[in-house]
Amino acid sequence: MQRTQLQPMLSKGADVNTVDRTGWNALMIAAENNNIELVNKLASLGVDVNKKNPDGENALHIACGNNCNDVIEKLISLGSDMNSQNLKQGVTPVMMASTNSSSYILNLLLEHGADFNKTSFYGMTALHFCATYNSVDAAKLLLSKGAKIDAVDNFGRTPLVVAVSNYPIAKFLIDNGANINYKMPSDGSTVLMVAIAEESEELVRYLVDKSANLKAKTKQGQSVMNFASHCKSQSIKQYLMSHGAK
Repeated sequence: MQRTQLQPMLSKGADVNTVDRTGWNALMIAAENNNIELVNKLASLGVDVNKKNPDGENALHIACGNNCNDVIEKLISLGSDMNSQNLKQGVTPVMMASTNSSSYILNLLLEHGADFNKTSFYGMTALHFCATYNSVDAAKLLLSKGAKIDAVDNFGRTPLVVAVSNYPIAKFLIDNGANINYKMPSDGSTVLMVAIAEESEELVRYLVDKSANLKAKTKQGQSVMNFASHCKSQSIKQYLMSHGAK
């Protein structure tokens, strides 16, 4: 069955929860396209708002991933599971909304009781997703609700560690109290060392300006300058040396 065939079939009295060959039903397709009229029609016919596609995503996941505000509001009102996790990574609608540059959808979910501290299968919180996608406004909202700024995922990363390549969100996290001297449990590398390894020069400078530990060493005894020695950027090395790194 093709997706384009679903709406005509519904008018002939087909099961509203029928799926096409990809495992999507009409509600998922309507959610993807922000088709509020079709969503309303399906709701009146008793559609299952929590039915999942083969990826384990319900219509709310899909709507959040496509910034479909009208559909999201309707799905929430219909009782869609806001804490449902997909099969691949355990991502929830809140996590998907946290990747958006606008915090509107995230705020909508949180106002209706969505769990912002729930973690993915890899231990990532919504704030980790903000860090990944440089979503400062979403991070601001999450912190205002009490999100844990130094939550650690299954790889030992805090949101700040995840954000080392995204200066705006990294700076925001630092300015809001993220631990700049956090050490990775696996090897003892600090946020500064990770930033150096990624050659995130602006962040390196900001961390030093905020008194990041220049004398820290990893479990193997590697120093800040050991990390800097692998940098292509001479300016990072020179900057660190000028501030006393050895």
